[in-house]
Amino acid sequence: MSSEYTQENIITKIKDFKSRTGKPLTSITINNYVNKYKRLNEIEDNIIFKLITADEQKDKDTVNEIIKKIKDSFKNSKDYFSVLSKILNELNVNQLISTYLINRISQVMKEQVVKNEVEVDSKVTFEQVKLKWQDYTKFVDDIIEDDKVPNKIKIMFSLYKVYPLRDDYGNVKLTIKDLDNKQNFYNVKTQMFHLNDYKTFSKFGNRKYLIPDYIAKLIKTEYDSGAHYLVGKNNTQKFALGSLSSTVKNRSGKYYGEKFTINDIRHSVVTFYEDKSVKKKKQLADNMLHSYSTQYETYKRK
Repeated sequence: MSSEYTQENIITKIKDFKSRTGKPLTSITINNYVNKYKRLNEIEDNIIFKLITADEQKDKDTVNEIIKKIKDSFKNSKDYFSVLSKILNELNVNQLISTYLINRISQVMKEQVVKNEVEVDSKVTFEQVKLKWQDYTKFVDDIIEDDKVPNKIKIMFSLYKVYPLRDDYGNVKLTIKDLDNKQNFYNVKTQMFHLNDYKTFSKFGNRKYLIPDYIAKLIKTEYDSGAHYLVGKNNTQKFALGSLSSTVKNRSGKYYGEKFTINDIRHSVVTFYEDKSVKKKKQLADNMLHSYSTQYETYKRK
């Protein structure tokens, strides 16, 4: 096998990927690409090498067999084909890969988009929202006043009431001065949350969120007690990528009485805003760091 197509070399190349605007990808996006590539390699060992070899030999059957295996292995296979397409295009600097292979992957991605649209329509129509936004905001207001609830829990749920982001709060360093714009941090003195490393950074760029006084006071108390992170596993450990949602789910079961996830919170607020003006809905989409179309194709529920 050509050394160019080893897993190690492919991962190295992924880490050098750029966005459409030419900017480096965030660490979150790179990790997402790497993890999906590794999973592709698990279902088809040396998948890139095999696809390119089959392409050179004009072996369309092998190409289509691998494509079918990806479809059968992943529920949301479009994301995996997207990673595959990006890798193949990056490798194809000298136009060594035929247009058949590139176009075949592109065709499958378009098929998956149509399939996803049908599934989204079904979800919007038939899946009920698990958590009403009014109930969530009342829950947060209640625990703020409850002396038995730890500050860390109050901070976690309050942040999602004010700014219902993804799991980005789990990787935010506490500081008393501004840090570089490549990491997430919260300045205790200015009450400003700086979000610089997140899923849709290439679209929305560096963002700043002013944290309300009542949450800022709780954060200051935790910082004075030795906390290193805005929402951490403990005082000195941050959450691993993606693990904050399971904590929200477990803690909601304890303090709310029913389990819900970060996605449930996001579904809830988008559904609540359905009757608001277009301007307010677009402001919500901007605050949640996703596109207006994503808001109503992915998060809306009846």
